[in-house]
Amino acid sequence: MATVSATRTMGRTTGRTARRTGNQKGQKKVSPTRLAANGFLRQQFLPLFRRGTDVPDQQQAEEGFFQSLARMPDIEQASATVYRDKPYPYNILLSYWHLKRHCLPQPDTTVSILSQDNGTVMLATQKIYDTGTSFYFIPVLPLHRLLSDRKRRPAAELLLSVFSYLYHIAGVPYYRDSRSAISYYYEMIAEWIWDDPGSCDEDEQRSSFSELNKAAHWGDVIFRKLFSRVQLEQFATRLNALQPRDEWERDCLSVARAFHELWQAYPQASLFRNMSAGAVADDDENGCIHAEQYISFVADTEGWLYEQVSEMLNSEFNECLTMEQPTILDLHDGRPKEAHALDFEERIFPLIEDVCTILNNLP
Repeated sequence: MATVSATRTMGRTTGRTARRTGNQKGQKKVSPTRLAANGFLRQQFLPLFRRGTDVPDQQQAEEGFFQSLARMPDIEQASATVYRDKPYPYNILLSYWHLKRHCLPQPDTTVSILSQDNGTVMLATQKIYDTGTSFYFIPVLPLHRLLSDRKRRPAAELLLSVFSYLYHIAGVPYYRDSRSAISYYYEMIAEWIWDDPGSCDEDEQRSSFSELNKAAHWGDVIFRKLFSRVQLEQFATRLNALQPRDEWERDCLSVARAFHELWQAYPQASLFRNMSAGAVADDDENGCIHAEQYISFVADTEGWLYEQVSEMLNSEFNECLTMEQPTILDLHDGRPKEAHALDFEERIFPLIEDVCTILNNLP
């Protein structure tokens, strides 16, 4: 983007400077005027306002807005209502502007003015756990390789209990389930190789089918293991039995213990319990990144197959306008509401990252 800069040239006289003749002795000295910069900086500039054509009834809007404002916890009520005496609807817009800039208790909280069909106006606060731009993909094949190592089997079985918790309780989709989003992408890749064999040479085609077959076969083997509730029943026993032999196993034990504590604290909590994408057009089927598209068990997080899935997902995500993320919306309308928090989400997403790091760095 080109940047246009303007240069200001200060004027000056050229040639001989004109002098004023007259009685120099009687001439009075004039003190320079004090600079007004400090006064300028002390001024407060309020946002511009242009009245719309569809404005709610003044009495109903003011009453609903300022009552809702008074119900909001943890804000400076006096500073937020300092503009109440301004003309309507500028008083509401200024109070809302001040609220957003100075009074919100947490940086990840946003506030909105909502108007219901009956004309009631209220404030709503929305808190979002930002999942960023990461794929929360838990690789399965590394666990299969770990279970094949007799020396690492105690640690592998502990991770199997973690997998069982993530599937049964936290609700992480499994890629061998035909209803999962990742299953769809694997099927598309397999069909592409079958339908267009000329897109790669014979060796590449053989290698591609080999990865797909391994993903399917060992994925089914691990799924049968983690699907058994015995893995959950043995979780605590395996925690107590594991005696770490090295740094990797100590990390494994630490992450597994954190998952077990999370399960005890939130025995029925699902990763998808607070997922929301906000306002999305009903007819815009491709306008939203759904949570199950970036949270899932996958075959592996390296190799040709994973690269193909990542490219397909990134291409699709670039066309999306919004994204499902853990979100809490509180309406400050005076009605009793349940205590909402994203404590569970704030704990489990970093733990998923940790277990993926462990599986991607096998000893």
